Amino acid sequence: MNYKHFITNERALLESYKIQGLKNRECARRLNKHESTISRELKCCKLNKYTAKQAILDYKKQRRKCGNKKKLSFNQRKYINYGLKNLWSPEQIIGRFKQLTNFEKGNFGFNYSDISLGKSISTIYRYIKIKAFSLAQTTLRHYKTHTKPKFTNDKRHIWEIKRDKFDFGHFEADLIVGKNNKSYKLTITERLTNLNYICHLDDKASSSINKNLINFFKNSTILKYAKSLTLDNGSEFAMWKEFEQDTGIPIYFTAPSSPWKKGTIEHENKLFRQRYPKHKNLNKYSEKYDKENIILLNNRPRKKLNFKTPVEVFQMFSPYFDLLKTCTYLALIMIIYII
Repeated sequence: MNYKHFITNERALLESYKIQGLKNRECARRLNKHESTISRELKCCKLNKYTAKQAILDYKKQRRKCGNKKKLSFNQRKYINYGLKNLWSPEQIIGRFKQLTNFEKGNFGFNYSDISLGKSISTIYRYIKIKAFSLAQTTLRHYKTHTKPKFTNDKRHIWEIKRDKFDFGHFEADLIVGKNNKSYKLTITERLTNLNYICHLDDKASSSINKNLINFFKNSTILKYAKSLTLDNGSEFAMWKEFEQDTGIPIYFTAPSSPWKKGTIEHENKLFRQRYPKHKNLNKYSEKYDKENIILLNNRPRKKLNFKTPVEVFQMFSPYFDLLKTCTYLALIMIIYII
């Protein structure tokens, strides 16, 4: 039975049942509650006789005591507010308070002799964030000074890609990281078919990643189908221009701090994580293990593909690729799900 609070109507019914002289067990049956719940509710009423009105008042009084307790007293808030209004940082507020004597605290006009701020710098920052102090945001030392992530002009934005939901040949790549950020795997996914590839990396240097990306596209039949590759703005993909020159595949980037915009690879990485947990050292997984997982993942039925596997859908595209370029999207859908 799920635990639920008494509501006003239930308390009124309980009061009437007790007036009728019903036992707790019968009251519990009629209210669809446990017998011990009825017993606790009756004990909460401080009067000799249970009344719904008094029970509600007692309940509201107890509810005021619920929730997280305030970490800062009234006097502490007053002192911190004084510092913030004078453009002190939280660290300066704490540090200055430790230097003051009781007499100097009294000179501020407040009684600070009985309070201690302690090491609560992070607490002050949290209170500032939730606007707990009575001061305007414009008085904060770093108001509106946050720098926006930069997007260099020579990079192509992901929204510049001219593609449709049923357009084949658009790939996404990402890096999955192991324990203590000391082991790495490169993952690549085709957006339409969800065809996956994974390979081990000795490090996350841009040269290593660029080499593996080029090897993947050049040493397979994928290259002639590839139309684009989408990456995030991580430093590991810094050699993207060299990749474009070697393969002729245009690269597009997500907006800064928005890797979720390449949603296909992010979803596939979750599936990879079933076999490559975050708390594990990825170096211990052999190349054979990687290949087994590629086969396993590429042969998993997907709802997105009408419960076909990525391999099956990709095989449908390969022999009909030239034909698909001249087909309408309706015909394309028919080829995927009928042939």
